[in-house]
Amino acid sequence: MRLTLYTDKTVSQALAAINERMQAKGSASRTALDGWIEKNGTFSISMTSPVIGKFSRTTRLSGKIERQSGITVAHCDVPNGAPPRGRLWVFIALGLIALVLIGAGSPLIGIAILPLSVLIYIPLAGDYHNSAVLTTEVQRALKAKTTPPKPAKPAPKSAAPSRTTASLTTKDLFD
Repeated sequence: MRLTLYTDKTVSQALAAINERMQAKGSASRTALDGWIEKNGTFSISMTSPVIGKFSRTTRLSGKIERQSGITVAHCDVPNGAPPRGRLWVFIALGLIALVLIGAGSPLIGIAILPLSVLIYIPLAGDYHNSAVLTTEVQRALKAKTTPPKPAKPAPKSAAPSRTTASLTTKDLFD
């Protein structure tokens, strides 16, 4: 998933905020993050969470922070996995493929697909959970929004009405 965030911070302040967040220790409400930051604005943050039993998944968010038209923009990429309903459809499709292969006379290949579904579940479920946490943490650290800020309104002109030749009437000309 590609994500673009907009913040009021400068590039160096944004990188410092991400670095500070990575240095914070994880707690029940906050997750321990790992990663690196470069001075040119690129960064990478990862987190690991358990998926099933002893199986865990590490997901990495990578991005670049740069200044564009006076606004600090963070472009981030993170694998987003699949929601529970999407994972269900994947398993149904794999089960149907296994049944077709078994029915077509290839029972070994059909049976081999069943453990494959467990191996597919780990990245789909892990990335789905981790990507949400990573994007939230980056958004909080940068105090960023997904929509660009509105442009500043131009300064109002003087309150006194100006008289132009187009607004003059014949009475004004002869008085």
